[in-house]
Amino acid sequence: MDQVELMEILLNMKQYGFSKEKIFPELHDQQKVVDILSNPLLQTYISDINNLAVQYREKKITSLPFSLYKLYYTVGDRLKFETEYFDRRGRLMTFALLFWLYKKEEDLIQLEDILWAICDEYSWVLPAHGRNTIDLFAAETAFALAEIIYMLEKSLSKMVVQRVKKEIFHRIIDPYIQYPKMYNWELMKNNWCAVCAGSIGVVSIYLIEDEEILAKIISRILPTLERFIDSFEEDGTCLEGLSYWTYGVSFYVSFADLLKRRTGGRVDLLEDKKFKEIAEFQQKCYLSEGCTVSFSDGFQYDNFRMGITSYLVQKFEQVQMPPYSSASTYIGDQIYRWCMGLRDLLWTNLNSTNSILNATNEILPYAQWIICRDHTRDRIGFAAKGGHNNEPHNHNDIGSFIYAKNGKALLVDLGCGEYVQDYFNENRYSIFCNHSFSHSVPIIDDEGQCAGAKYRAYDVKYIGNTILSMNIAKAYENSNLQKLIRRFEFLGQEGVRLTDYYSFVSCPKSVVERFVTIYQPVIQNNRVKISTKGEKVIIYFDPDQMLPFIMQHHHKDHNGYEVLVYSIDFRIKNYFKEFECNFYIR
Repeated sequence: MDQVELMEILLNMKQYGFSKEKIFPELHDQQKVVDILSNPLLQTYISDINNLAVQYREKKITSLPFSLYKLYYTVGDRLKFETEYFDRRGRLMTFALLFWLYKKEEDLIQLEDILWAICDEYSWVLPAHGRNTIDLFAAETAFALAEIIYMLEKSLSKMVVQRVKKEIFHRIIDPYIQYPKMYNWELMKNNWCAVCAGSIGVVSIYLIEDEEILAKIISRILPTLERFIDSFEEDGTCLEGLSYWTYGVSFYVSFADLLKRRTGGRVDLLEDKKFKEIAEFQQKCYLSEGCTVSFSDGFQYDNFRMGITSYLVQKFEQVQMPPYSSASTYIGDQIYRWCMGLRDLLWTNLNSTNSILNATNEILPYAQWIICRDHTRDRIGFAAKGGHNNEPHNHNDIGSFIYAKNGKALLVDLGCGEYVQDYFNENRYSIFCNHSFSHSVPIIDDEGQCAGAKYRAYDVKYIGNTILSMNIAKAYENSNLQKLIRRFEFLGQEGVRLTDYYSFVSCPKSVVERFVTIYQPVIQNNRVKISTKGEKVIIYFDPDQMLPFIMQHHHKDHNGYEVLVYSIDFRIKNYFKEFECNFYIR
């Protein structure tokens, strides 16, 4: 849609009596607040907001000194500064929501103070994104401030309102309009497109009254949002990981909803045919209770947002609700994203009960994934992938797989690690979780897989919706390796059968079949047992062909915590130019 067409729509809205108050009337509807406070699905969520407010009242607003700001540049540390930065966003969201819900003067005072403090910040851009004038979190901050002003302007001090608006224009709107080129994120194909462009769109709808300027901004935003949609595979897969699906889709949907309101329903981005496939991706990633597909920079136990998911369930018949036990709590998001927090309250719906089916298998052919579930007795979940080693938030993981049982990931993909400076530069694969050594894939002649788009799975084949096979030889820089056919067969309650067929030009020096877990494995004759809290999986193997060894590795998770990781390394005893390895996992 071009600028002229948008301009015509916006002018028509004005002609038919559109007013600012009609953009999002629920935010000024006291009955909506009453419904939120009585919603049984939100009682713990609201309690968490109140409890966090108690903690905030007992301490001063955190400072953001230069000594923390510079750590990313001097030692590559992001967490220390970002912890304090996001603590401020938590304070902002907490007191904005509390005042909106309860209208208490003490909360208004706290809200005005944190609004003023955020306006004082040297930059809303994180040090790790320092080369950008507008980054994810500057855009998010502007989104939050603009919507809070829209909600509560009549209660807030005029000085605070004027200053907040001035800072939003100075830091976001004016740089976006006046920048002579395109921002790097306008040329990307990932979550940045939705978060940055969507946030700027929301801010503009709330704050810009001139229809011509608004149409100009939105017409520039729309191609960026199309790039976000293009970042997904045609089957709807988000290769960055489930958490990035949640991140990008939440901002995309929030802007799409607001744009639809602002244009009287004449522009609805969610009518895009591909978006329906994207909307269904989240439910496919829940393997076993709260255990989720954690390929790339995903999480082993991810959480979904009740508000955005309820909205999508109401919009699309095939979208299903993950188990409520996996819903994000208020304090579960330590970044305190206003966009998601407010909409959890607004959109969580008692009627959104279209839950995930117990036994479904998913083929995602464009991503080269298979996801299988059988919850008829034990809650078994399995996922495996092909793909290539230049995917967004890439790990060298062609042929990797996950096996989960009754909510425990017993054979794991570790997912994302701590985001330090090296995580996103040329040293990325020196970090354990990004290297193929941290994945359940073979090690050939002591070498792992290589990074780059040319290192990929070939001859990927599905038989029904339970068997996936692929040739992963070209994931390795090894001219001696001709074929490595990896074949998975999901057997439901009976587990998984894994077969690796090797073909070499000449006998290899060494082959190790590696399996990765975070639980202590135990070798027992012709099997290896992995168990935790009553759940177990057993890997059966041929002891005449291979000998298992248990190795320990250290991994730092996304929050910077040390995690002890175990690999079970099945070392082949005798080498031939062709041989086959068989494993039975149950």
